[in-house]
Amino acid sequence: MMGVKFVKIAADVDETEDAKLSPLLLCKKLAQKKAETVAEMCDANCLVIGADTFVYLDGKILGKPADAAQARDFLQRLSGRTHTVYSGVCVRYKRKSWTGFAKAKVTFDELSEVQIDQYLVTKEPYDKAGAYALQGAAGQFISKINGDWFTVVGLPVNLLAALVRKAL
Repeated sequence: MMGVKFVKIAADVDETEDAKLSPLLLCKKLAQKKAETVAEMCDANCLVIGADTFVYLDGKILGKPADAAQARDFLQRLSGRTHTVYSGVCVRYKRKSWTGFAKAKVTFDELSEVQIDQYLVTKEPYDKAGAYALQGAAGQFISKINGDWFTVVGLPVNLLAALVRKAL
């Protein structure tokens, strides 16, 4: 979208959440941790982007589900409710970092057990925060988004563009 060629490098970092941090600080911290980890593998003149996204409901973080049982639990908890999605972004360039976050409120329809079963078979929920992908089959479950669609997908493009402008 920004007209920039890029290489995707997965950052092998511990995403275990720090219960003492607020959701907004945590998403920024994890994004920065990912950017710094990848930056260590690159030349200092490389522009590195780190991002982290999670779902927040009832004071708890719903990250990527460990298995089908946890994915089912997440979807049952989200059913018929509104939750917050936090996405942190970090841009690292020439050994300096710029971080920010975005959040959006997402409302799910009531989900039947049949809908949940059919969605779990897609394998889509297993690598997604909160066990769903708005841009995939789960889009049919979402009745309302208050905020930026890209935040929910996992990379708030407007925020990213602003951070890149600051870095350059």
